[in-house]
Amino acid sequence: MELLYGVVNMGVVESRKVKDPRQLQIDLDSYIAHVSKKYKDILVAPISVTLGDEWQLITSKPSECYNLVHEFQKLLWQNGLELYAGIGIGM
Repeated sequence: MELLYGVVNMGVVESRKVKDPRQLQIDLDSYIAHVSKKYKDILVAPISVTLGDEWQLITSKPSECYNLVHEFQKLLWQNGLELYAGIGIGM
Protein backbone atom coordinates (compact mmCIF):
# COMPACT_ATOMS: atom_id res chain seq x y z
CA MET A 1 0.00 0.00 0.00
CA GLU A 2 1.40 3.37 -1.03
CA LEU A 3 1.41 6.28 1.36
CA LEU A 4 -0.89 9.19 0.51
CA TYR A 5 0.20 12.75 1.11
CA GLY A 6 -1.79 15.92 1.51
CA VAL A 7 -0.49 19.15 0.02
CA VAL A 8 -2.00 22.45 1.10
CA ASN A 9 -1.33 25.78 -0.60
CA MET A 10 -2.49 28.84 1.32
CA GLY A 11 -2.39 32.59 0.95
CA VAL A 12 -3.75 35.79 2.43
CA VAL A 13 -6.83 37.19 0.68
CA GLU A 14 -6.26 40.74 -0.61
CA SER A 15 -2.82 40.92 0.96
CA ARG A 16 -1.98 43.98 -1.16
CA LYS A 17 -4.54 45.93 0.85
CA VAL A 18 -2.81 45.16 4.16
CA LYS A 19 -1.75 48.40 5.84
CA ASP A 20 1.53 47.06 7.21
CA PRO A 21 2.92 44.30 4.94
CA ARG A 22 6.12 44.05 6.96
CA GLN A 23 4.13 43.22 10.10
CA LEU A 24 2.07 40.71 8.11
CA GLN A 25 5.29 38.93 7.13
CA ILE A 26 6.46 38.86 10.75
CA ASP A 27 3.09 37.46 11.84
CA LEU A 28 3.10 34.83 9.08
CA ASP A 29 6.57 33.69 10.09
CA SER A 30 5.31 33.35 13.67
CA TYR A 31 2.19 31.45 12.59
CA ILE A 32 4.26 29.09 10.43
CA ALA A 33 6.59 28.39 13.36
CA HIS A 34 3.62 27.73 15.66
CA VAL A 35 1.88 25.33 13.25
CA SER A 36 5.17 23.62 12.38
CA LYS A 37 5.81 22.86 16.03
CA LYS A 38 2.24 21.72 16.74
CA TYR A 39 2.07 19.41 13.71
CA LYS A 40 5.74 18.36 13.51
CA ASP A 41 4.86 14.66 13.64
CA ILE A 42 2.80 14.75 10.45
CA LEU A 43 4.62 17.37 8.35
CA VAL A 44 6.77 15.68 5.71
CA ALA A 45 8.90 18.78 5.07
CA PRO A 46 9.21 22.25 6.57
CA ILE A 47 6.38 24.62 5.66
CA SER A 48 7.70 26.69 2.78
CA VAL A 49 6.86 30.22 1.78
CA THR A 50 6.31 30.22 -1.99
CA LEU A 51 5.70 33.98 -2.26
CA GLY A 52 5.61 36.66 0.39
CA ASP A 53 2.02 35.94 1.38
CA GLU A 54 1.67 32.36 0.14
CA TRP A 55 2.93 29.15 1.67
CA GLN A 56 2.72 25.40 1.20
CA LEU A 57 2.85 22.38 3.44
CA ILE A 58 2.97 18.64 2.89
CA THR A 59 1.53 16.18 5.39
CA SER A 60 1.60 12.42 5.70
CA LYS A 61 -1.98 12.54 7.01
CA PRO A 62 -4.29 13.95 4.33
CA SER A 63 -7.19 13.68 6.80
CA GLU A 64 -5.54 16.53 8.76
CA CYS A 65 -5.44 18.99 5.84
CA TYR A 66 -8.55 20.87 6.89
CA ASN A 67 -7.33 21.09 10.49
CA LEU A 68 -4.08 22.62 9.25
CA VAL A 69 -6.00 25.17 7.19
CA HIS A 70 -8.21 25.97 10.16
CA GLU A 71 -5.16 26.57 12.37
CA PHE A 72 -3.99 29.26 9.98
CA GLN A 73 -7.53 30.67 9.66
CA LYS A 74 -7.78 31.15 13.42
CA LEU A 75 -4.41 32.90 13.51
CA LEU A 76 -5.22 35.21 10.60
CA TRP A 77 -8.69 36.02 11.94
CA GLN A 78 -6.97 37.60 14.95
CA ASN A 79 -5.74 40.28 12.52
CA GLY A 80 -9.00 40.53 10.60
CA LEU A 81 -7.53 38.70 7.60
CA GLU A 82 -8.98 35.95 5.45
CA LEU A 83 -7.26 32.95 3.93
CA TYR A 84 -7.63 31.01 0.73
CA ALA A 85 -6.47 27.41 0.49
CA GLY A 86 -6.20 24.60 -2.02
CA ILE A 87 -5.82 20.98 -0.96
CA GLY A 88 -4.43 18.14 -3.07
CA ILE A 89 -4.10 14.49 -2.12
CA GLY A 90 -1.92 11.94 -3.88
CA MET A 91 1.10 9.65 -3.83
